Amino acid sequence: MAKTIPLAQYLFFRLRQLRCHSIHGVPGDFFLRALDYVCPARLAWIGNANELCAGYAADGYARAGHHSAARRNDSGPEVGALFTTYGVGELSAINAIAGSYAESVHVVHLVGSPSRRSMLARSAARPVHHALGDGRMEVYAEMAKHITCAQAQLHKMSSVGEAAEAYDEVLEQCVLRSKPGYVSVPYDMMEAPVPSELLQKALNVSHLAHDVATEDKIVSRMLKKLQKSRTPLLIADGLAYPFNLVNEANSLVEAA
Repeated sequence: MAKTIPLAQYLFFRLRQLRCHSIHGVPGDFFLRALDYVCPARLAWIGNANELCAGYAADGYARAGHHSAARRNDSGPEVGALFTTYGVGELSAINAIAGSYAESVHVVHLVGSPSRRSMLARSAARPVHHALGDGRMEVYAEMAKHITCAQAQLHKMSSVGEAAEAYDEVLEQCVLRSKPGYVSVPYDMMEAPVPSELLQKALNVSHLAHDVATEDKIVSRMLKKLQKSRTPLLIADGLAYPFNLVNEANSLVEAA
């Protein structure tokens, strides 16, 4: 691999590392450049009739990983992904993303946005395609904060390396928390060179920081109830799938 790769290709390679082989969406003006790097990253582009359909398709794709977990087979995708354009495209998909959030489905929503200069100008005197015409360039990202667990607006990053790290953090949180993540990518950064060696750093998607004391207290309470019960009935919640707890749940049942 070359010493540097375009940022768009970096984004797609990282998805591949999470066993995501397809990306859904509708081609839009602000991310057309990125589509040139879908095939080089060995991803399949799945075009949809509209962005809402793309959001639901990405949700279903991510859920395929849950079924793999149920079969005790870890070969399924760890995330689903969709790519939409700024404003009109991402708003069309927002209902699907909200649904993924409510259902704890790990979907990465990539948004192609206007140039860094346009995003940072915040001037109503310079109207931008798909903007509201009042200078609030980040208003859509603010909406996304309420239905995603992590966000990264790459136009705010001081370097392309920092942008890559911010993207990685969103991917990690998306998998660990099993919630959607949001990443906006300015079109003038799509081909910015990223050191390919950054891909060698593994994404941390295996451990989520938690309150050990509280966890021990809950486990101890459950154990006491199980020990007192003559015919225990254990009902595993559907969240056992997105958090990869199916094997643990089965082990608990067998031990009980």
